[in-house]
Amino acid sequence: MARQIVDNRKHARVALAVIGAGLVWVALLAAALPSLPARALASNSSPSVTPQTAFLYRFDPNTFSFFTRTLPLGSVPIDVAVTGTSPVHVWVTLFGSDKIGRLVFTSTAQTSWTEYAVTSTANSQPFQLALRGNEVWFTEQNANRVGRLNALTGQIDEFFGNGLSSDSGLAGIDIAPDGSIWLAGQKSNRLIRLVVTDTNDFAFQQYTLGSTTGPYAVAIESDNSIHFSAPASNSVGFLTPSLNQTVLAPGIPPNHYPTDITWDSAHEASWFSEPSGGRIGLFFKGTLGIPAQFGPITRPVGLSRFSGNTLWVTQQDAIGQLARMVYTYPATVNFTSYPLPTRGLFPTGVALAGDGSVWLAAYAPERSYVPAVMRNAAP
Repeated sequence: MARQIVDNRKHARVALAVIGAGLVWVALLAAALPSLPARALASNSSPSVTPQTAFLYRFDPNTFSFFTRTLPLGSVPIDVAVTGTSPVHVWVTLFGSDKIGRLVFTSTAQTSWTEYAVTSTANSQPFQLALRGNEVWFTEQNANRVGRLNALTGQIDEFFGNGLSSDSGLAGIDIAPDGSIWLAGQKSNRLIRLVVTDTNDFAFQQYTLGSTTGPYAVAIESDNSIHFSAPASNSVGFLTPSLNQTVLAPGIPPNHYPTDITWDSAHEASWFSEPSGGRIGLFFKGTLGIPAQFGPITRPVGLSRFSGNTLWVTQQDAIGQLARMVYTYPATVNFTSYPLPTRGLFPTGVALAGDGSVWLAAYAPERSYVPAVMRNAAP
């Protein structure tokens, strides 16, 4: 699809829990946010909330160096989207402070930062992003709304009701070639289409996914098929809206919890992260055979768009890393990981800019040691 703004993110989203031996380290907000990915996992305690450090990073693949922009304390950045090359405009959802942030980057010595408050409801919790023209679209996970920010005026419009279930748990978002907005309803177990004629003329249409629960990320190909991941049911697949038909890729190993997903038009395939399996999965839409599994790679979560033969991946491991995956068709992959300048962070969203730079967000998790309660997990 031709866009004035190129969507360069392919949702790198956050897994806020690390699984292990019947116990889990739950990051800040996990108890309060039972619909985030490994939300398959829930806590039986509520960790105290204190301000956390947060960062936006630019990684230069040529020099292997990071530029660091410190974000406001407690902002909890989740998704990242970029557009332009000189300057680069970097958009970030600030989940913890109910804002959308924008960094305009001309050089390491010349940047500007602007925040846009999402204030129509308390604790709106902006989550994931999609870009089209001068429009910045985002899900509001707690407010059960879809926001649209005008990048020129700063005005925010919100869309809710009109066919949208209450407490849908809105997570992933992407924009189809026909201009419709697609959403993942993690709590309602639906994929959701939003069609907007103008601010006061819009409607939501919801699609069931059979036995699939907890759809989380969405990615759209040129024929308007909606590819999705569902960590709660350990599945990935695609929806053909015109047929109202869902097809799942078979044979994902148990308890891998596929989280992020991105469509690779060059190979007509979907890539998806499997944080609990330490793998990147791949299925070709034409064959829908058992997905290939590439790894090992520790705790892969967020994925960039696929460009050439390269995919960028955030790793929520004990170190906190950015990985470069180089793919040689049909079945060879090489990984190289780059530790973030500050160790022990949770890297979340990742986006590839037009100038080849890689942008990602990260924050310092506050962890509590609590029993894990599995919900809707694959056997």
